[in-house]
Amino acid sequence: MKQHLTLSLLTTALLTACGGVYNEHPAVDPPGPKADNPAPPAEIPSSDFQIERHIALYTGMHHRHYDDGLHKTLETDATKTSDYSNTAISPKDNKHPKLRLPTYYANTKDGNILIYGSLDGKGSINKRDNLAYKSFQMSDNTYRYTQFGMLNVDNGYTHFWRGQQVTKMPQQGLFYYQGDSIVGFLNDKGIVEHIERGTANAAVDFGLKRLNFTLNSPGYQGKSSGIISYNGQEKEANFYSSRNSQEGIKGKFAGENAEEMVGRYVDSAKKIDAVFGAKRQ
Repeated sequence: MKQHLTLSLLTTALLTACGGVYNEHPAVDPPGPKADNPAPPAEIPSSDFQIERHIALYTGMHHRHYDDGLHKTLETDATKTSDYSNTAISPKDNKHPKLRLPTYYANTKDGNILIYGSLDGKGSINKRDNLAYKSFQMSDNTYRYTQFGMLNVDNGYTHFWRGQQVTKMPQQGLFYYQGDSIVGFLNDKGIVEHIERGTANAAVDFGLKRLNFTLNSPGYQGKSSGIISYNGQEKEANFYSSRNSQEGIKGKFAGENAEEMVGRYVDSAKKIDAVFGAKRQ
């Protein structure tokens, strides 16, 4: 009897310490079929909604447009960028403001585009982690070698595009690229007041060093062509419609074998400023 009492007290003490409750006469399940298992807990948000940083060398462009109310809309110089951290795109010459990227979950996702704040670039300003924007939209991690995005505020907007170096540039062949675009519609002051997401497609002839490009969104359809150039020393594979104008397309190929392309598209006549990325099919 003494041994039984000792075991009972030990069992009670152990269960109490673990947060359980000891019952010497536990309840017996009623007869009949057992209830269904409870539903599993909701899954945590997909990692697609979070920016996983690629800590590697990227080069590209970071443009900032703003209207200070005294002068016409200004645009920063097209400055090459490099980024070894996971929070900012920094101009190499450090003369222009850094562009910090969100490090928290996006509000939603449309295709391969992460969306922070407004879906269409309208509405009030969102402020979080020292960032301010109506809408901040950027590519997700399905783009392995490139990043591109756009954000807007009341009196300005910023967009960027960048990609890793190309070490084995294709010399021949016709290839097709398909991807996404973030399309900014400008007002009379040259500020993005509306944003749409669309597609980007290109037919690229590496032998002829030329490409044909189309960009489509619900409210805009456009096309352009470009010339391809490759700097083997810097491992930079660029394309452009014109060296002396912002019109048309400008960008670069990215990835070891030019698996992706990324850049900017401008149609001043229709007040369009867009960034895009595409993957070789």
